[in-house]
Amino acid sequence: MLLVAATLKCVSPVLTIAAALSSTKSIFAATDDRDKIMEMKRQLCPNGQCSDALATVAIFDKWAQAVDEGKRAQQDVCREWCLSRTTLMSISDLRRHFLRALVQAGFVPANVCDFTSSVVKVKRGWDRHAKDFAMIRGVVCAGSYPNIARVKLPETRYHDSVGGSMAI
Repeated sequence: MLLVAATLKCVSPVLTIAAALSSTKSIFAATDDRDKIMEMKRQLCPNGQCSDALATVAIFDKWAQAVDEGKRAQQDVCREWCLSRTTLMSISDLRRHFLRALVQAGFVPANVCDFTSSVVKVKRGWDRHAKDFAMIRGVVCAGSYPNIARVKLPETRYHDSVGGSMAI
């Protein structure tokens, strides 16, 4: 999933989705009240086009913005959206780890990553399609079902010529 995201330039949201899928706990602190959680997801995606993965990205982005504003803003966002700060910190750490792995493998250049901030960031060029929900859905699908399609190349045919056999 991460390799496809790097190729299609939607690294940041897919980092969040992969980290959230790897996390064992919910980002919501009060998971007992399902109606409240569904209402919060509807607020994030008024057009109804938001999956759980995309809602997680939107929530994480809200929290990450609050982290940049300070501890008080971070606490306010966690309280308002009933979020688990420890789970969000865990997701943030996993994002950092995944991005470092992409950089070390050479799929993302190191100069487009900001590892110094509290929440790791990727420069805009590598997040060109970060708001393209159809693209992100496609990346998640490609990462979830990597063998769903196979390219079958046609058999190579040869033609005899004066200089030998040539592929046609």
